[in-house]
Amino acid sequence: MVAEIRLAEALVVVDVQVAFVCGAGAVPAAAPLTEAIVGLVTKARAVGAVVVHLQNDGPAGEVDEPGTPGWELYLPVHEGADEVVIGKTGDDGFDDTDLGGLLHRRGVRRLAICGVMSEMCVSATARAALRLGFGVVLPHDAHATYDIPAAPDISDVVPAAVASRVAEWALGDGIDIVARAAAVDFVAPDTSPGEGRRVGDADLLTSARTACKLQSLGRFAMSDTTCHMSISLDGFAAGPDQSRDNPLGKRGREVHSWHIGDPRANDADKIAAEWLMRPRGAYVMGRNMYGPIRGDWDEEWTGWWGAEPPYHAPVFVLTHYEHDPIEMEGGTTFHFVTAGFDAAYAAAREVAGDKGVDIAGGASTVRQALIAGVIDELTLDIAPVLLGSGERIFDGVESFGFEPVEVLHSPLTTHIRYRRAG
Repeated sequence: MVAEIRLAEALVVVDVQVAFVCGAGAVPAAAPLTEAIVGLVTKARAVGAVVVHLQNDGPAGEVDEPGTPGWELYLPVHEGADEVVIGKTGDDGFDDTDLGGLLHRRGVRRLAICGVMSEMCVSATARAALRLGFGVVLPHDAHATYDIPAAPDISDVVPAAVASRVAEWALGDGIDIVARAAAVDFVAPDTSPGEGRRVGDADLLTSARTACKLQSLGRFAMSDTTCHMSISLDGFAAGPDQSRDNPLGKRGREVHSWHIGDPRANDADKIAAEWLMRPRGAYVMGRNMYGPIRGDWDEEWTGWWGAEPPYHAPVFVLTHYEHDPIEMEGGTTFHFVTAGFDAAYAAAREVAGDKGVDIAGGASTVRQALIAGVIDELTLDIAPVLLGSGERIFDGVESFGFEPVEVLHSPLTTHIRYRRAG
């Protein structure tokens, strides 16, 4: 059984300093450890993922006292926008450092962690990352520690390999542990400048035969117009008979189960959910996507999402009936546009600037965007479900004009990212 490939947008290298991986004071099996870490760093650099080297500043007299040979980093650092060194004085790499701020500024959502002192610095940094909402991948062969000494009336010596495994186990269900660093690949975070691509290690991906197969990908530019829709196998984004009590229509939840709590969802679904929630500068959506009210505005309605919708940006709602803008918590303001799709899209482009526009649905609005030819990147989550009727996104769309650039899949859906051809 070969492990699925895990993707991360950043690599945090914890305390890989000379004192801990070289000479008589090195952790056991330092050679294979450093080989695995070098492989991770090489792959992360190749695609422009963020690489952070944590460097521990030990107390005076310790092997990692600042300025001593043992304090120096073992790996050469390619310092720049994508690779930095952050000093720390405690176990947790986020504590009293700019690590969290850096990762958030760069748009990182999922990171891989490697390094030394599994039960202390690696564990504390991983816990903090989880607490801050990051997805965390921990390759088993890319972290290590020392034997835990015997303690009178408590235990014999605990071998280092056992201590590392217990440290993994103690992190709980939130951590994504993989056996080998070879099962981790990288992608540049979506909010970084410039163009990038997925790691191009064809031999690795072929041999892995992973469920998350990667194709050559030109990463989307922030200024692009995007659209991400879940559809059934017969092309419906929602089932028939949509209502306030059943906003996705009959059996519509089956199309969306991959991101609304189905226990069969896997790592591919988590990654696709991160695509879905990436921030954009403005959104365009249809009246039906905004709410169940039909006809004139005969009641107050502020959307399906509560006081703080997930958009955090202007949202332009297509409607035939005028309505004053509605300002919500968290930066979302709903603007109601009666002049049609072109007017709503133009307004969204103007306010979004280089942060880009997302066509948020529903089916009719997506059809209009496809016919207008404004979508640069289209992601479809195709569920193995036949709805038979409902709302289709491709009715009246005479040409597609996209080519697939990435495919991920799970038992619940196949996620396909398309880019406009040419």
